[in-house]
Amino acid sequence: MLKATAIILAGGKSSRMKNKNKAFLEYKGKSFIDIAIDKAKVFEETILVTNTPENYKINNIKVVKDIIPDSGPLAGIYTGLKYSNNHACVVIPCDTPLINEHLLEYFVEMSEGY
Repeated sequence: MLKATAIILAGGKSSRMKNKNKAFLEYKGKSFIDIAIDKAKVFEETILVTNTPENYKINNIKVVKDIIPDSGPLAGIYTGLKYSNNHACVVIPCDTPLINEHLLEYFVEMSEGY
């Protein structure tokens, strides 16, 4: 387990998705949010940042509300960093089911000393 935090961003308005929450879209029978959480399991801590925490009841995941709501992904990253207990963090958008978890691990390993 890597001493790092995975920050999953799930705060968008999904305006291009006709207001359907993209975190709950499915890829190969699994929701995007579940895929992101699975890929984050190699990290010591996982934080889900959203404007609608009531939509996410996930065990062993810290779910936090955007500190600066409706301000885009940069504000979500800020929120995740603020709540993180680790120096090293990776950010995972909830709508990237093909993201490679080994690449995320590599980024954390390469960040040591910086």
